[in-house]
Amino acid sequence: MTVEAKAGETFGDLVSVWNTSPGRASRLGWACSLFGIETSACNDLRWQLFHRTASAVIEAKRFHARHAVMMVHDFSKTPSWVADYSAFANAIGIAGAEVGGMTKPKLVDGVSLRLGWTHEAVADQPQV
Repeated sequence: MTVEAKAGETFGDLVSVWNTSPGRASRLGWACSLFGIETSACNDLRWQLFHRTASAVIEAKRFHARHAVMMVHDFSKTPSWVADYSAFANAIGIAGAEVGGMTKPKLVDGVSLRLGWTHEAVADQPQV
């Protein structure tokens, strides 16, 4: 399981902004191949979601696990960047990605992958 913790910030750069070198292009090609999508369809998606989700699959395989989860743990007062999360999920063929839920699994490189999003706003901390 990998966790992407958020407190209102984005999921990093769009692929179109992030993909600035041959090394990054190679990593993007590998990630797109892993998820079964064309690299040309990724420009408007967030690289951090690719990275964190691929990490869940890689680690599951490393530990011979049959299941993997990439969980967004959102601490913001109001969930933000949900559209980016949903767009990424749809692009890799996983439907139903929404706040407060877990998706149905998709087989990725022999691993049953699910995405999830949990939201719990952190109360303001008292000043000391």
